[in-house]
Amino acid sequence: MTSSKQDAPAHQPPPREKLTLYCYLVAVIGCMGGLSFGYEGPVVSGLIVNPHFLHIFEDSTSNSNTQALSSQTSSYCKLNSAPLQMYISCSFITAAVATAAAATWTDRFGRKNFILAAAALILSANILQTAATGKTMLFIGRLIMGLDQGFATFTVPVYVAEMSPASLRGRLGTVYSIATTIGQLLAFAINQAVYAGGAEHGWRIVFAALAWCPLVILILLGAVLPGGSSSSISLDQATTDSMHAYCLFNGLNVALPG
Repeated sequence: MTSSKQDAPAHQPPPREKLTLYCYLVAVIGCMGGLSFGYEGPVVSGLIVNPHFLHIFEDSTSNSNTQALSSQTSSYCKLNSAPLQMYISCSFITAAVATAAAATWTDRFGRKNFILAAAALILSANILQTAATGKTMLFIGRLIMGLDQGFATFTVPVYVAEMSPASLRGRLGTVYSIATTIGQLLAFAINQAVYAGGAEHGWRIVFAALAWCPLVILILLGAVLPGGSSSSISLDQATTDSMHAYCLFNGLNVALPG
């Protein structure tokens, strides 16, 4: 009698994962998401010392013994305007709410849909703040930007991890962290350049500088990339959608049912 080991079929190694075009596109999504998130966070730190930007909040300074915000020679205590303080901090409130919502809603509605929503939100926030004629538009844009930060912070890294081959997951996930740091550096560099230039409407350039990032995300995700495999399972589409995504990102030619 032959042994069970001899009767068992030989172990077939799993197909070798390789870096495909879709992996590069996922890396681009991570890069754009990281750049946008890293840039939008600290960008306000340069605006609060820009006299032309501070001029918008001047009429809110009720203390007659205090100089107008835009005419102060020192940057110390320029935050003595309550509306300016509220403008800076309001995005953190909406970001916290959006992060909590994304933790559960992404499983229900899909990672791709949430990233598309985040990209559309940040694009609209940049447009509103770039074209702002007063505090109201700035506040609305800042609040919307907080929603985007909450959605993107949670969803983009998860999407990149889901759609990356196991052997490349760590490297592709690191792209988001590196891009976030680069976005922070760009925010400070652009703010310094705008401040040094002294143009009256130069602060609008700060908001418009990286508006192309969400556009890239919208185009790539909307036209090319599929949704995350785990979210496909949550949406009861695992049979086709998740396997199709797995084959695309691993460069496999596997016949799918249907």
